[in-house]
Amino acid sequence: MRFQFGFVAATALMIGIFAACGSDEKESTGGGGAGTGTVAFTDVAPIVKAKCATAGCHDGTFSPSYKDVTEANFKKSNALARVKAQTMPPSNGTALTATENTTIIGFFGE
Repeated sequence: MRFQFGFVAATALMIGIFAACGSDEKESTGGGGAGTGTVAFTDVAPIVKAKCATAGCHDGTFSPSYKDVTEANFKKSNALARVKAQTMPPSNGTALTATENTTIIGFFGE
């Protein structure tokens, strides 16, 4: 009887562990990056700050301001369309690398 209970408990524990590891649910908790299927805002924010929130651009000079970028105001912007069209950053700015471009597009779920 004791053996059966131990076996059942161990089996239930293993099923729970495997079920948690095999979840298909997308999370935006960070650490995703291009090519992983999940891109979190923590992956995008450094790109936006380095390439968009620069002097004379989205540092408050042009709208929207990304000086203190948040996930909400970035998602509301037209950044996806501009990045896909490769019109942002403009030709006088520092171009996005292919990885940065893919990361931003992935953040929007495209």
